[in-house]
Amino acid sequence: QREQKTLWRSVIGTKQRPGVTFLGNAIGAYTNVVSSAYNVGRFRSKVENALDELGLDLTEMEDTYPITQSFENDGLPDEIARMIQTVREIDSVAFGTFYVHNEP
Repeated sequence: QREQKTLWRSVIGTKQRPGVTFLGNAIGAYTNVVSSAYNVGRFRSKVENALDELGLDLTEMEDTYPITQSFENDGLPDEIARMIQTVREIDSVAFGTFYVHNEP
């Protein structure tokens, strides 16, 4: 029996690399992220790889948990619901709004 991928959600902190302008002039940002993975370690790797493509480094990962059907049925913020739908359609890493900051 093949292991099933699970949808995961987390709140992450990022830091922008020198010379990158994805976040404008900001040092870093916080955002929600959703992706599918076999376990939390693979979820973290997928998030780090997606951030790497944007020129960002992962600095923290909080409130990481699998998204269950009962959790979805309890009502989710629209942004998270859209992110889940995107991941289900194209098995990607979906980021929410990046809330920038200038804290080192």
